[in-house]
Amino acid sequence: MQLPFSSKPAEGEGEATEAPALSNNAKLENVSAESMNGKVRSEGLTGLDVSGTGLAAARVSDGRIRSASATTIDPGLVVDGEIADPAGLGAAISEFFTANGLPSKVRMGVASPRVVIRTIETPVIADRKEFAAAIRFQASDHIPMPLDEAVLDYQVLDTIPGLETGDPPKFSVMLVAASRGLIDGLMETSRHAGIKLQGVDLAAFSLIRVMYPGDIAQRETIAYLHFGDMLNVTLAQGRVCKFTRATPVGYEALIARLCERVNLTPAHAQMWLDHVGLAAPIESIQGDRDIVVAARQELTDAAERVSNDVTAAIDFHSVQDSTARVSRILLAGPGSSIPGIAETVSQRTGLPVEVPAPLGALDDSTLQGSGIDERRLTLAAGLAIEEVVAQ
Repeated sequence: MQLPFSSKPAEGEGEATEAPALSNNAKLENVSAESMNGKVRSEGLTGLDVSGTGLAAARVSDGRIRSASATTIDPGLVVDGEIADPAGLGAAISEFFTANGLPSKVRMGVASPRVVIRTIETPVIADRKEFAAAIRFQASDHIPMPLDEAVLDYQVLDTIPGLETGDPPKFSVMLVAASRGLIDGLMETSRHAGIKLQGVDLAAFSLIRVMYPGDIAQRETIAYLHFGDMLNVTLAQGRVCKFTRATPVGYEALIARLCERVNLTPAHAQMWLDHVGLAAPIESIQGDRDIVVAARQELTDAAERVSNDVTAAIDFHSVQDSTARVSRILLAGPGSSIPGIAETVSQRTGLPVEVPAPLGALDDSTLQGSGIDERRLTLAAGLAIEEVVAQ
């Protein structure tokens, strides 16, 4: 599943005024969830993850990382998960792709408060155009933004049988909406970069693709937490995303706060955060006391914000689906390396927190000796492999 990226709504794509007629349903018994979903091919794609401080790209095939690269970018090009300078960012991407010989067919990700995901139920409609119109008609009741300012996509998750004999079946549908400004920014950036934008996808979906722990978790509801440029909380049952929310209180914001507080460079601030961590008693940590105390305070505050965001997401999802019970948290991203953060979040949320391999089950042998921090590649790798599919 990925978002379409047309630059403006097609004619008649604005607010729906009436429900579409439910015609062409003579053979509904032949209509399934799988038959209604399109397939996005990812062969040959470069997954490109853009954060406030850097770029990460990966190519994946047959369960193996074929190539990967990462670099820093100037501050101010991306702010709070949104592109602030398309021309400047495009120039940085162009230089990055040229220097690393990356293929120009690209799938990019979005993680922003201006992205909404909802699960809805719709009538089973055999005609694809009529079904899409019905989705759009219902979207206005579930998406907290004007439809003419949103880019919509959907995936049919399952077929729900009627409650009573003779009742028509329904589809369970995952509906995604992103602010059109987000998508337009990516398109403009890609033009400046000279790359061929093949798709725009949610960072949440790419996270699930990489971190999904396998068929053992088919019926398990897991909270995926990516602590990077943004704090991205995603809840999924099996491989099906149920909820996602991104907030600009991620690891890079933590580094920036410590820089401002004790006048450090970002590289030195990151070193101090890793050195201080949350595991060891503060009196046992060697180094400048002012920096040690400041780092521990910022880390403690960050762990509380992360825990509160995870708890709020779980509580919200529980209201929407009272049968869902999150069993564990999988922590990823550059901030997952902080000593003691997994244990602290676990204590605060009451859930076990695991820190899996940054690239999950993917074969990462090609990266040995490259010096690339694999935690920076999680989202890029997920953007380069197959989409999240329905169960």
